[in-house]
Amino acid sequence: AVVSTQSTGFNGVLKSWEYQSDNTTETLFSLRFPREECLYQYIEQYLTTDKQYNDALHELKLSYDIVLNKGRFGGWPREEHALFEHISHMYPVDRHQRSTLSLEMLRKSLSHRTEDELREH
Repeated sequence: AVVSTQSTGFNGVLKSWEYQSDNTTETLFSLRFPREECLYQYIEQYLTTDKQYNDALHELKLSYDIVLNKGRFGGWPREEHALFEHISHMYPVDRHQRSTLSLEMLRKSLSHRTEDELREH
């Protein structure tokens, strides 16, 4: 049997629901459980998982804000970005003064860019 949504326990679960999605709501209301508590636990677990997912998605959006807002090449033309990557990868990661050497080469190759633009990119 479908558990009644009119029960007082269910209202407590709904209070923690921050948004409504018609498809999700219909699906949750149509679930069949042997005991009403199972439905509440299932919905609470769904809401917890959904919140964790949305929190993680928000963090990813913040982390990749530059890529999302400036595009694949960080707001630079494709050719300049390719040159930047090529120069950045010329020096091995474990090389002493790698960042100094690559920054100097970038300054020479992309002289129209400021040092701040090169560092940010």
